[in-house]
Amino acid sequence: MRGRFLTDTTFGMGSTGGDVSLLAALHYANSAGSPDLGHDRFIREGFSSLVDHLRSQISGATILLDAPVESVARVGELLSVRAGRRHVTAPAVVLAMSPTLLRRIRLDEVDGGIDWPPARYWRQEPSVKAALDYDRPFWSEAGLSGNIAGAGEIAYVINTSTPDRPQLTVLWNLGAHGRGREEIRRTILDHVSEHLGPAAAEPSGIAITDWSLDPYAGGCGSPLPPGVLTSGDPFAATLAPGLLRAGTESSPMGWGSVEGAIRSGIRAAEELAR
Repeated sequence: MRGRFLTDTTFGMGSTGGDVSLLAALHYANSAGSPDLGHDRFIREGFSSLVDHLRSQISGATILLDAPVESVARVGELLSVRAGRRHVTAPAVVLAMSPTLLRRIRLDEVDGGIDWPPARYWRQEPSVKAALDYDRPFWSEAGLSGNIAGAGEIAYVINTSTPDRPQLTVLWNLGAHGRGREEIRRTILDHVSEHLGPAAAEPSGIAITDWSLDPYAGGCGSPLPPGVLTSGDPFAATLAPGLLRAGTESSPMGWGSVEGAIRSGIRAAEELAR
């Protein structure tokens, strides 16, 4: 049980050393709605179908890329958002990000300042994720199903196939590291081959994302240390009048997953519609 607990928290919360709050780990498992930390349901057509559907609905919207927000300030009845030379005012602002990234935005002019303890203590760890596509689901042909979990360097391999696209996803909580892309790629292929045989070493395609290289991601998992969940409301929906939160870390149900992100977005939209 101890080994399974460490494996699940390492994978699910991004812990690289097991220094995770027991309360946070239990809350995470409970909010996922299943003992497998929420990975028992998938989108049949693949996650990209959700992105495509969203894109079709916001085709007429203005989206600014490479414009990280620096500050949010109160200006009369409006909120002023600054991102470099860009300046936008609005009656309400939704901060759809983790508390880790929220620390980078100046909010000291909003209603006399915001003292929200979870933002000070929330921690995230970068990780590496890889999607491996194959011409055929050779593991299913061998009678295998489910996930690969273990105590090795790479904690989890998940079957994220769709009916017409055999695919495995590797999650590797490396934390800060100095490994090159080719070394990461070789380690991933060696790992899946060790468990699934030589066919796993020859994917038809492989996409690798190293979140430690993205300065605006903040990390992936949230291995919260003791005291964070009891320092204040970590899932607060409103930080100040007109200043709302969204993002998976703000959802008390399914936080850390896509489900949490969707739930928090719906909650923010309902609040804005009132």
